[in-house]
Amino acid sequence: MEEKMPRIEELRSKAHDLYWQIEDWMSDFDIPEERVNDALSFSAQLDDELARLAKDAEIRKREEARPGSSIQIDGGSISRATRS
Repeated sequence: MEEKMPRIEELRSKAHDLYWQIEDWMSDFDIPEERVNDALSFSAQLDDELARLAKDAEIRKREEARPGSSIQIDGGSISRATRS
């Protein structure tokens, strides 16, 4: 899981850059505001989802480091099981 964290952060950085690139394009080209808003919304949703993935990965990493426990993350729902 640890090896995926830098990749998630890299993707978040790219999503953030995309948001600002769209802002620049809006002023540089004659793009309808509605389309720009849709693109900005998509970029923000992408960043939010990547942030959730990073948080889930961090939780999983901490839980896996705890002796005698495991964690199950399913669609945002987190449950913990204790190994015997």
